[in-house]
Amino acid sequence: MAALTTQRTNRIILIVAGLLTLVLGTTIVAGAAANATPIAFPDDRLDQTVGRPVVVPVVANDVDDDGNLNASSVRIIDPANLASRLTRIVVANEGVWQVSTSTGAVTFTPCTAAGVPDASCTTLFTGNPFPIEYTVKDTSGAESNPAIITITFNSSSNGSPLVIDDQASTERNQAVTIAVLDNDSDPGGALVASTLTVVVAPSAGTTKISSGKIIYTPKTDYTGTDQFAYRVCDNGSPQLCATAIVTVTVLQPAVNNPPVARNDTVTTPQGQAVTIPVLANDSDSDGTLNPASLTIATAAGHGTAVANANGTVLYTPNALYSGADQFTYRVCDQGSPPACAMATVFVTVQAPANQAPLVRADQAATVRDQAVTIPVLSNDQDPDGTLNAASVTVTTQPAHGATVVNSNGTVKYTPVAGYTGTDTFTYKVCDSATPALCGSAQVTVTVNAPTNQTPKAVNDNAVTLKNTAVAVTVLANDSDPDGTLNTGSVTVTSQPNHGNTAVNGSGVVTYTPDTGYTGSDNFTYQVCDNGSPALCDTAVVSVTVNAPANQAPSAVNDSAVTQRNQAVAIAVLGNDRDSDGALDVASLTVTVAP
Repeated sequence: MAALTTQRTNRIILIVAGLLTLVLGTTIVAGAAANATPIAFPDDRLDQTVGRPVVVPVVANDVDDDGNLNASSVRIIDPANLASRLTRIVVANEGVWQVSTSTGAVTFTPCTAAGVPDASCTTLFTGNPFPIEYTVKDTSGAESNPAIITITFNSSSNGSPLVIDDQASTERNQAVTIAVLDNDSDPGGALVASTLTVVVAPSAGTTKISSGKIIYTPKTDYTGTDQFAYRVCDNGSPQLCATAIVTVTVLQPAVNNPPVARNDTVTTPQGQAVTIPVLANDSDSDGTLNPASLTIATAAGHGTAVANANGTVLYTPNALYSGADQFTYRVCDQGSPPACAMATVFVTVQAPANQAPLVRADQAATVRDQAVTIPVLSNDQDPDGTLNAASVTVTTQPAHGATVVNSNGTVKYTPVAGYTGTDTFTYKVCDSATPALCGSAQVTVTVNAPTNQTPKAVNDNAVTLKNTAVAVTVLANDSDPDGTLNTGSVTVTSQPNHGNTAVNGSGVVTYTPDTGYTGSDNFTYQVCDNGSPALCDTAVVSVTVNAPANQAPSAVNDSAVTQRNQAVAIAVLGNDRDSDGALDVASLTVTVAP
């Protein structure tokens, strides 16, 4: 700008000197020339409102002795090239000088915001623009002297908001939000968005103000042009307002042509999935297809079809199926609203010359120390033939047991002694084709600890004689179905009423009847097994105490002392006894005389 200022300063001096010379010359030679040169005089517009365009009717004070000024010939001089005459000059960060080619008026439009009114603007210009020069010609083409245009702005005054008309468009039956204040400004302050009002309503729609914007909604099915006017005020005091017009064009929505979906054909081997690029041969005449819209409209009859987000379809035939299958898909375009089309995919699932057997995993269970025979082929099959039971082999032996393959294709598994837990082995079986195809599967065996069963205690009977103990082997008829009895666990849980019991370490119970008792008696005992935890059972022992038939009395020798010629009475029965009755005194006889 320093170089520009220097050029313009020199030019002003020349203009003044030339003007005086021209005026004097004109006075001296007045009437001597057929055509007089026009005279342009300086113009100024002082104390203008910041941010507002300034119009200068420059030819109003210019003269031509012939009266032949041509207003449309007004041109402004390019500061960078004084020989250049222009109708528009942009001064960066100041504004735009524009000549009206019809009236000759020169308008200066200052920068009011970034990009307004020219891309070179960055913000509101509040200074004074650098003066610019112009010339004017008469109808004969004679050009005047350069004259200067000076404009100044009063930055302290509150100018009215600078409100610019807006344009917007929408489609039928669709509202549009219009940021009407985006191109408006206030040279001396700021706009107050809350003062925004619609002062003239549209004739073919409705408006609603929201957050400093206007939402325009056209009437149902209306298309064409509509207008409304809005007003906004600044924050000055006094507050100043301005009005602008918004023109809305309501368009007929474009017709969205549906896409073209074409049928597809694909072949896959039996049991093998295939990814199908179904959209590869499809198209949309007025846009693009939306791969994410792909869906399966009709499911496959002998398999599954899954649409992927990339526009492909994964088809998986059912196990063992071979033959024809088909499904239908649907795809849409990117239109709004989208248009869609459908097509059919024809699938041929080919059966191989010989298909491998379908060998499935097996589960089995057994009890510790007990072998189990597993029919591993019961859930296996050959899709196009028969399995060869004789081909069964164990390819991976179990870690905690041993296997034996039987001729019928079953496998006998025997766990290691004492082992409980899970064990596995792998077997292989082939079909009967030539050449044979084979398959393998894993067998999982669970070896459980045996469930402890309750022992069985059976009632017992015993017979003894009065005053005679009897030993009863109570466990002789007892048993444990899944183990052994614990002889040391025998206890009498209910004592006899007419005797007592004693248990030895062998589980034998000795019953002793009360002295002299005869008759029936009983007691209850309990025995347990060796399980963990142990299980127990009880039984009753019935005892019969009999009196003997008749036992001989026990006669004990006696001794007596007497004097000579003196008789003595001897109580010979005093030390005699009868174990099962009483002595018969009357039966006393002397069997051997003294």
